[in-house]
Amino acid sequence: MRQSVFNHVVKGLISQAHPSAERRHGAIGCLYRGGAEIRCAVGWMIPDCLYSRGMEDLGSNELLEYYPALRESPMISQFTPQELELLQLYHDDAAHKFCREGNLASDWQRFIREALANFANAANLIMEV
Repeated sequence: MRQSVFNHVVKGLISQAHPSAERRHGAIGCLYRGGAEIRCAVGWMIPDCLYSRGMEDLGSNELLEYYPALRESPMISQFTPQELELLQLYHDDAAHKFCREGNLASDWQRFIREALANFANAANLIMEV
């Protein structure tokens, strides 16, 4: 199940033309959901029925603290809080890199593939896509 959830996240992120991020007050802020079918890595695991705009601007640890029902959701429950935090960090790093250096969908896909491969290695998963 863990591998299939990771595959779902990878496919979702690679299908996007850009990261789930916006520029606010001169800084780049990542979002769990940044529009129709634009999500961050953890955002792809949050069920629609549990998503709330109030989740935005929360780190993954705060997210689980303030929205405890997420801990039991089928996808999020496959990963430890530390892994979710690491996955979020890898997404955010790729998003910042894209905002600094990229502007094409192919740039985003290259940056996020590299980040996800690093996460897969750390989490004992396989990049199948």
